[in-house]
Amino acid sequence: MALLCFHLRAGLNDFGCNISVASDAYLTGVGLAAFREQCMSTRLVWTKAWYRSRGVWGSILAAGGTVYGLYATALPCGALQTFHNYASAAVTIYGAYLAFVGRRTASQPIHFLWRYEKEVED
Repeated sequence: MALLCFHLRAGLNDFGCNISVASDAYLTGVGLAAFREQCMSTRLVWTKAWYRSRGVWGSILAAGGTVYGLYATALPCGALQTFHNYASAAVTIYGAYLAFVGRRTASQPIHFLWRYEKEVED
């Protein structure tokens, strides 16, 4: 428990919170959710359209690469089928990479029909 308390205090100090408040809340058993409420700030952002999201395009490319790979298996054996198999694998891997990077760097939520404001954590 002492190690957990140390990590919580170190993390809260990074957010600029008062360590005495953190230790008092820890000792009274308030929990991590209360720490986040006290220390994390939020802001309002506008959502972005789905077609501007790297994560959405990455998943579309990954699905397209998989379907393309199914098409490539229907080709006759030889150099043409090998080329198409490698191309479908490359498209699928790039799509998965793009979806991962898009999700990790996302700063705005996406919308499909209309824009709205949403409160997000900094």
